[in-house]
Amino acid sequence: MLAPDEKYKHIIATDISAKSISKAQNLAEKYGASVDCRVCDGLEKAPETTLAVMCGIGGNEIIKILENSKYCGKMILQPVPTADDLREYLLKHNYHIAKDYVIYDEKKFYFVFVIDGVGKNNYSKIEKQFGKTNIQEMSQDFVMYLENQINKLKFLENFDITDISDNSKKDIKQKQQYLLNAKKLLGEVKND
Repeated sequence: MLAPDEKYKHIIATDISAKSISKAQNLAEKYGASVDCRVCDGLEKAPETTLAVMCGIGGNEIIKILENSKYCGKMILQPVPTADDLREYLLKHNYHIAKDYVIYDEKKFYFVFVIDGVGKNNYSKIEKQFGKTNIQEMSQDFVMYLENQINKLKFLENFDITDISDNSKKDIKQKQQYLLNAKKLLGEVKND
């Protein structure tokens, strides 16, 4: 919880659910924290925001919040699920991604994006798939993520796509390329 940290002078908690906001208010009171709780959708009633933290909600929900608010400041985003969709949106709309990495906690992988405003990003195709910071740092959590993805998609290596629809073929080919790129990052196959 950020509230007890003195560097955060004014904390606003928002949720579309009055019940969830009531829980947040009770939790803040329990810890003696001053939190301004507001029932609203995303940032719509928080125009004074200077750092937005959106965690544990879907990437597409974060996209909707950003679309509705037009907020372009500092953010920490942790989408569950659809991190790929969120990364694509952030890059397309010139949100500057300062860090883009995966962490492993309690048997789950979480993608985290640290945004420091707007600005051009230079991402290669493979960085768009896996996150630039992940590739640069090759952390233990990221290596575990790649191994997990390879194990999940291993069955697609020699998958026969002869008798399936064109849409399914396209989807499988994309997943096969993803699998190949994951293996390349781990050094299991040579880069072309």
